[in-house]
Amino acid sequence: RAQRHPARPPARARRGEAARRPVVRLRRPLQRPGRTPDDDPLVDGRDRPPLSAAVTLAAQVRDGLRAAGVEEAGRLAVAVSGGLDSMVLLRTCAALGRDLVALHVDHQLRSGGHEDAAFVAALARDLGADFEGLSVEVADGNVQAEARRARYASLAEAADRHGCRWVVTAHTASDQAETV
Repeated sequence: RAQRHPARPPARARRGEAARRPVVRLRRPLQRPGRTPDDDPLVDGRDRPPLSAAVTLAAQVRDGLRAAGVEEAGRLAVAVSGGLDSMVLLRTCAALGRDLVALHVDHQLRSGGHEDAAFVAALARDLGADFEGLSVEVADGNVQAEARRARYASLAEAADRHGCRWVVTAHTASDQAETV
């Protein structure tokens, strides 16, 4: 199911300098019916999903984007952390023939962020998508909330630079911080 959520732009943009950027979140569990995460190879990566699962996922993403009002000819910005959910989303959008830019945000909260960015950049290149690595500073306070605020503001600015009307993110069904 896709939902439309405005990304919160930076303070100067909230005063009218940039338009709000809608964010589409596809909230589907990455799990097949009748399986639990512990015994589903699609979830734990032990093997590749059957072709029918990939076709079904592509149809769900396509239908979710349509339901959210995302035009088929428009360029999409895909937020890609390097995790399974966002990597699958990037691959699926590429398989659907979408014009894409992969955006990776380094919150500078742990070492290895540059390695994640290189990994995402390589996949984007292989898929024929543009790539931009973003770096944000996380304000003091609730680290998760402040990181999310900085991430969405940075994604909105980058999407605007790349001519993308939509930012697409993926989250597993159990990712409560992003879905509540």
